[in-house]
Amino acid sequence: MPLTNSTGRKLSHKRDISCYAYEREDGLWDIEAHMTDAKTFSIMEPFMPPLKAGDYIHDMWLRITVDKQRTVVA
Repeated sequence: MPLTNSTGRKLSHKRDISCYAYEREDGLWDIEAHMTDAKTFSIMEPFMPPLKAGDYIHDMWLRITVDKQRTVVA
């Protein structure tokens, strides 16, 4: 169901999260997630290098391996 219309606004931050499940040849499963964060404007912070609009603040991957009982094995 779509969202209702909103008042005037401007996008400030974008976070994308994707998850993937892979059945492995050895019978285990790899679950991978990828997350990115980006601002729509340039920023300068004292604790990080300058970022242009659209540059990723975070670009992270995570992989877990589980067995058929859903026990995390790696």
